[in-house]
Amino acid sequence: MQAKDIPEQPVLGFLARQTRWATWGTWAKADLPTVAGVMPPNTPEKVQRAKMAALIRRGLVDGCPCGCRGDYRITDKGREVLRTYR
Repeated sequence: MQAKDIPEQPVLGFLARQTRWATWGTWAKADLPTVAGVMPPNTPEKVQRAKMAALIRRGLVDGCPCGCRGDYRITDKGREVLRTYR
């Protein structure tokens, strides 16, 4: 599996519904939102981070692509792209 195989719409939709930043993986506390739940089952953490880094490069998401906690938030550009799916 590669980052390009993961659709962006579920990730952007998930981030748009959050009231605070989100992270990746399943390592975080249960009350912290994570993009892992909207990616295909068993998506490796490395691929989750790669997908988020690609969304950051495209300006659809703000956050940190380094592998730390992420701090992912949807951007205005990401919201515009999300509206095209509706």
